[in-house]
Amino acid sequence: MKVGDIVEAHKGERGIILDIELMYPNNKYSPPRSVNIHWFDEAPHWHRKGLYAHISGIKRVISRASW
Repeated sequence: MKVGDIVEAHKGERGIILDIELMYPNNKYSPPRSVNIHWFDEAPHWHRKGLYAHISGIKRVISRASW
């Protein structure tokens, strides 16, 4: 999962990842903890604008960024 990927939440909401917060910031192999997402249509009920969403709210990555 990286910036630019298109993701889907559990109820079908789709968005693009704008930023990723890592679990261990100083380790380049760290897994992601939370992401900042711009939702295309309607945001999930748990989303708060401007805050990072926990990675468990993401069902799958639909399209991977190629850069």
